[in-house]
Amino acid sequence: GGVVYDSDPAAEWEETMNKGRALFRAVAQAAQGL
Repeated sequence: GGVVYDSDPAAEWEETMNKGRALFRAVAQAAQGL
């Protein structure tokens, strides 16, 4: 979701970190496959 006027900063941060962890896992798995 996007940051809007009534966004909860903590919830937005958690969402960002969750997406970052998923991306990091995908990159790590791809690197192991090479």
